[in-house]
Amino acid sequence: MEAVPATPAGLSATYDAMTGQATLRWTASKETDLAGYRVYRRLATTSWSKASGSALLTAPSFTDALPATGQTFFYEVRTVDKGGRESRGSLDVSATSLDRTGPAAPAGLTATGDRFTTLLRWQPVADAARYEVYGAAQSAGPYTLLGTTTQPSYDDHLTPANAPRHYRVRALDAKGNPSAFSATVIGDGVDRTPPQAPTDLTTYVQASETRVSWKMPDSFDNDRVNGGHFRLYRSPGTTLDPATLTRVSCVNTDSAYDRMCADQGMTPGAHYTYAVTAVDAAGNESALSAPVTVRSGDRVAPGPVTGLRATPRNDGMLLSWDAPAEDDIASYFAWRGVRQPDGTVRWLESCSEGTSDPQAMLCPSIPDGETYVYAVIAKDRWDNRLRLDDPTVATVTATELDLVRP
Repeated sequence: MEAVPATPAGLSATYDAMTGQATLRWTASKETDLAGYRVYRRLATTSWSKASGSALLTAPSFTDALPATGQTFFYEVRTVDKGGRESRGSLDVSATSLDRTGPAAPAGLTATGDRFTTLLRWQPVADAARYEVYGAAQSAGPYTLLGTTTQPSYDDHLTPANAPRHYRVRALDAKGNPSAFSATVIGDGVDRTPPQAPTDLTTYVQASETRVSWKMPDSFDNDRVNGGHFRLYRSPGTTLDPATLTRVSCVNTDSAYDRMCADQGMTPGAHYTYAVTAVDAAGNESALSAPVTVRSGDRVAPGPVTGLRATPRNDGMLLSWDAPAEDDIASYFAWRGVRQPDGTVRWLESCSEGTSDPQAMLCPSIPDGETYVYAVIAKDRWDNRLRLDDPTVATVTATELDLVRP
């Protein structure tokens, strides 16, 4: 078997950053039947391939133009004799190119705008350390750098209202190499984003109107100054029913921030459920707020208490009565009086000492053994109550204990 040529020795590699070329040199072979040399190259993760092409090299040197990717390339040289036999590869050497190659251009750029901000989003780019966002009034430019970001998103807070702005983005790697620009997208400056819904609804119910107040949503100040406002809705009953939802014509509002509405179109004594929306300057309406339910006011006094009883005690006369049928009772008042010969009652004083029982009240300091007429009247939350001289007012006659021994 014929021997293969001797392996080349003395291989070295130098890289010229100006030209982007690696120069290889090695010791000339002393083979008498030398035909030439082959140079092989590979990356750390690839197999050897011929870098010197199909023709044999006749001189012990080779210049290789490397891609400006910052990668490390490994080399070895093999000797070839006139019979076509190839030696083993020399000891490996390496050269690392200067990185002048930017990342891939960003893809999937979108622009979603409202009156004050255009939201730009795109797909992340591998090897991108940051992104530059450019804008222009015309698609042909000139483009101005709007800002930089490390995330695949950017919020343009200087969007011109109702005017187009063209956007494009490019990625830069850690060495500052830029990519090509993304495709251009257009933001038209038209507000299509509804604001957040108002929060914290409260109510103040009177006999003539129901006032609903709320908290203005965050970031609504700009909209409010530029014509944004609120809408109050209601539906009958104790739940918000979209099928019967109607908008309330507010009688008056909070003039400073438009955060209160007075509803005077209710049926007295009926249940209503309210909700509020925010409407921005472009007419975009928010979702409904969390609802609040009220019972509207009325001007009808509660009916007479029932089951009125008077129980004499050592400390006075205890008055008690049955629980009311009405659900809007706020408090009770009691009086003590004396029956006149003509059957009428002359009322002397009120009894104001309450007890732990909401349907009981004590009239204290009643003279021993004396008989009086007692009356109890209910007052609702809207200050409606029967007059004391109303013939339907519940009364009871009782005699206090006689604690004086004969």
